[in-house]
Amino acid sequence: MHRFSSTFQAVGMDRRSVFRRELGLDRSVVLLTVKRLHPVAGHEDLLRAMPAICAVHNNVRLLLIGEGESRSALEALTKALELTEHVQFLGGISNEELCRYYASADLFVLPSRLESWGTVMLEALTCGTPVVTTKTAGGEEISHLFPEDVRVASSDSPDDLATAVRIELEAHRRVSQDVQTRLQALF
Repeated sequence: MHRFSSTFQAVGMDRRSVFRRELGLDRSVVLLTVKRLHPVAGHEDLLRAMPAICAVHNNVRLLLIGEGESRSALEALTKALELTEHVQFLGGISNEELCRYYASADLFVLPSRLESWGTVMLEALTCGTPVVTTKTAGGEEISHLFPEDVRVASSDSPDDLATAVRIELEAHRRVSQDVQTRLQALF
């Protein structure tokens, strides 16, 4: 069975506030995605969903962590959609830093068109961050395990993705300590 790095641990609200302040995110609604920048990862759908999300949450920031062949195309799309003040490409980062970003995010979004398991969703949940994902095998499996904390949107639909993100942001939820502890025990 896969074991997470001890880096991914339950994070309380006090540490979350410190992380957000240190990362300069304390006044933003933070969306996070962690995935190699590749067409199958669905980043384009998430960027196309952003104008509808920004219309409701004008202080939203989308942080993309990962590198890959689609980066320049995604950066160009960000400019074309006039989202440069809302979207930040962070590249690859260490697991220690990644935990801080997971804990700081208001919502983790995995817009993949193909996802067999979704370890990054479990990492986000372990750090206390609810998840919006798309209808893939991995997304549906994780949502069945944690139905209160994972919302599934249609794949290849920026509109459905935007709706799911807005619903979750309006709920203002964090993953319960019980779920975080359960995840640490399982993995």
